[in-house]
Amino acid sequence: MRHDNVKDADSAGFVSVFCDGTIDTVVKEQISIVLRFVKNKEIHKVFVGFEELQDTTGEAIATKC
Repeated sequence: MRHDNVKDADSAGFVSVFCDGTIDTVVKEQISIVLRFVKNKEIHKVFVGFEELQDTTGEAIATKC
Protein backbone atom coordinates (compact mmCIF):
# COMPACT_ATOMS: atom_id res chain seq x y z
CA MET A 1 0.00 0.00 0.00
CA ARG A 2 1.25 3.47 -0.77
CA HIS A 3 2.52 5.51 2.17
CA ASP A 4 0.09 8.42 1.65
CA ASN A 5 -2.87 6.01 1.82
CA VAL A 6 -1.62 4.69 5.15
CA LYS A 7 -1.27 8.23 6.51
CA ASP A 8 -4.77 9.14 5.31
CA ALA A 9 -6.35 6.05 6.85
CA ASP A 10 -4.31 6.47 10.05
CA SER A 11 -5.47 10.08 10.48
CA ALA A 12 -9.14 9.17 9.93
CA GLY A 13 -11.34 8.90 13.00
CA PHE A 14 -12.81 5.59 11.87
CA VAL A 15 -11.53 2.98 9.44
CA SER A 16 -13.31 -0.13 8.18
CA VAL A 17 -11.54 -3.13 6.69
CA PHE A 18 -13.41 -5.06 4.02
CA CYS A 19 -12.24 -8.56 3.11
CA ASP A 20 -13.91 -10.62 0.41
CA GLY A 21 -12.94 -14.13 -0.61
CA THR A 22 -12.77 -15.69 -4.05
CA ILE A 23 -11.26 -18.72 -5.74
CA ASP A 24 -9.08 -18.00 -8.77
CA THR A 25 -8.75 -20.09 -11.95
CA VAL A 26 -6.12 -22.42 -10.46
CA VAL A 27 -8.36 -22.99 -7.41
CA LYS A 28 -6.38 -20.88 -4.94
CA GLU A 29 -8.45 -19.23 -2.24
CA GLN A 30 -7.73 -15.49 -2.07
CA ILE A 31 -9.11 -12.51 -0.24
CA SER A 32 -9.14 -8.94 -1.42
CA ILE A 33 -8.56 -6.30 1.25
CA VAL A 34 -10.02 -2.78 1.03
CA LEU A 35 -9.83 0.06 3.57
CA ARG A 36 -12.67 2.56 3.79
CA PHE A 37 -12.50 5.79 5.78
CA VAL A 38 -13.82 9.34 5.89
CA LYS A 39 -11.53 12.30 5.22
CA ASN A 40 -12.71 15.88 4.73
CA LYS A 41 -16.33 14.67 4.80
CA GLU A 42 -15.70 12.34 1.82
CA ILE A 43 -15.66 8.56 1.82
CA HIS A 44 -12.41 7.06 0.51
CA LYS A 45 -11.81 3.46 -0.51
CA VAL A 46 -8.28 2.12 -0.86
CA PHE A 47 -7.56 -1.27 -2.40
CA VAL A 48 -4.77 -2.85 -0.34
CA GLY A 49 -4.29 -6.02 -2.37
CA PHE A 50 -4.93 -9.73 -2.66
CA GLU A 51 -3.74 -12.27 -0.11
CA GLU A 52 -3.63 -16.01 -0.71
CA LEU A 53 -5.21 -18.12 2.03
CA GLN A 54 -3.94 -21.51 3.11
CA ASP A 55 -6.88 -21.93 5.51
CA THR A 56 -10.40 -20.49 5.37
CA THR A 57 -11.18 -20.54 9.09
CA GLY A 58 -12.24 -17.29 10.73
CA GLU A 59 -8.97 -17.16 12.68
CA ALA A 60 -6.84 -17.57 9.53
CA ILE A 61 -8.79 -14.88 7.67
CA ALA A 62 -8.59 -12.48 10.64
CA THR A 63 -4.80 -12.76 10.74
CA LYS A 64 -4.60 -11.83 7.02
CA CYS A 65 -6.86 -8.80 7.44
